[in-house]
Amino acid sequence: MNILFISKNSIDAGFGTETLVFRYSDYFLKGNHVSIITTNLGKKNVTFSGELASKGVDVFEIRVIRRPFIYHPADVVVLLRRMMKADIIYVFEPPPGLSPLIALSAIMTKRKTVRGRHNPFRYESDIDGRAPRHLGMVRLYESLNLFFDRLFTVHHVQNSIHRDFLIKNGFRRVVEIPACIDLSGYRPSEKFDRFTVLFLGRMNYHKGTDRIPKIVQTINEETDKIRILIAGSGIFEEIIRRELAGTKNVEFLGLVDEKTKLEMLSRCHVLVSPTRVEAFMLTGIEAMASGTPVISFPVPGPSDYIKDGVNGFLCDDERCCALKTIELFNAWQTGNYSRMSSESRKTGERYSCDNILPMLKELFQSVVNCDSKLE
Repeated sequence: MNILFISKNSIDAGFGTETLVFRYSDYFLKGNHVSIITTNLGKKNVTFSGELASKGVDVFEIRVIRRPFIYHPADVVVLLRRMMKADIIYVFEPPPGLSPLIALSAIMTKRKTVRGRHNPFRYESDIDGRAPRHLGMVRLYESLNLFFDRLFTVHHVQNSIHRDFLIKNGFRRVVEIPACIDLSGYRPSEKFDRFTVLFLGRMNYHKGTDRIPKIVQTINEETDKIRILIAGSGIFEEIIRRELAGTKNVEFLGLVDEKTKLEMLSRCHVLVSPTRVEAFMLTGIEAMASGTPVISFPVPGPSDYIKDGVNGFLCDDERCCALKTIELFNAWQTGNYSRMSSESRKTGERYSCDNILPMLKELFQSVVNCDSKLE
């Protein structure tokens, strides 16, 4: 089977969607020919493209001449030629402005397509968390995408909220398969001697970074025995650093490498993610696989896998996040924390790629074979 994966940002950006592009491509290499086409957008933080290229994956980046969506014509021709050769085309997130071209070309050439939903449906700001200059144009772009998205053969969502949204809006052939992690990289280990809270992720509006100061301040008002680590980078980083300058018990780690990230996820006692919008929130599963409970908001993704009082908590505001953190701290002091840590690990194990990717493989085979069960 000739498989083509299409996504927006360079795979070497290394964030959630790019990590899934890497995992999907690596998994489907056996017995298939795999190609990846992205743009050159995104700061390169990892070397996914080199690792995959060494295994025989064709990785190609479309050059962006001018944002938001003016591309090098020769590169767009390469995209169309690769599409012609593919048995199935999986679109993670279409490069801006290319969704109509991809959808119409697939229809005209009778290519089988899967539209992956790895990001929220509506954007209030761009990738850096800044308000868009022309909100009206953004809304028009979203409406056009919603129209052309109906032309894809199948729609793959990662959570029940997005599944229900598409079905409610008249989409057919919607399949829910969650994201996954390579479980071998995540292991519970001995926690820090001092109860430690971890904030981890891109620092922008989408991820709720602006909510962190209030959570931190509320925790410090209740107790001075909790250590708080803040890891990540983004447009809000300097703002948050200024707001929390001189605040006791707070340490900023900046952008951490993979080794440090794994250690923090495993040794901290709780991951707090005050996110506003998600498609799955992979870091939550990564934390749980490391034996670390998660506190977040009831958004798509976390709503499906966080069970209140079992492996974490869902909160409606910053004060709730702080108080639930203190509740976990009290459980740790009284010896009742280990149960939630064990339940978190069990949740992480359910989302192992060994369990999830065979489901995606079955989906691909059904799409290529025009399985009537997808109707």
